[in-house]
Amino acid sequence: MKYINKGNWLAIIVLFSFISISGYSQTLNDVFSNTGTPISYLGIEFSKTKLLDTGNPDDIKNRLYASINQLIVNGPKKYGLKEAFHKSDIGYDFGAVTQRNAQANVNEILSTNPADFNRFKESDITAIIKNLSLGNKKGVGLLFVIEAMR
Repeated sequence: MKYINKGNWLAIIVLFSFISISGYSQTLNDVFSNTGTPISYLGIEFSKTKLLDTGNPDDIKNRLYASINQLIVNGPKKYGLKEAFHKSDIGYDFGAVTQRNAQANVNEILSTNPADFNRFKESDITAIIKNLSLGNKKGVGLLFVIEAMR
């Protein structure tokens, strides 16, 4: 799992889950320019991710997904979310993503099709976000959705 298409990262970073706050919603400009707008990092969503070429699907689902999600928490300076979003603090809440990643079908993780790097449509990403169990959380959530990795 060495390679994630850079085009996918751009799509992932642009992807924000804006949870409405009593009729008020933030704009992307509010999120980046207002240092007071809090962000909760929701993690990396792997439920529909394809691993190209080879790997152990059980290990990927049961161990690696959680480990990859911990990377940003364990290495905040290396990944620089605070700096990227001009925030003094970013909260973490992996509950919904952990629950969804546990539902990944191990029989559908491996692939040999390079087109899997570009298979998601906007509607696919929207469905993934809408199906997260976020409860009554309010604010701005940052979520990465991975299509495929190698």
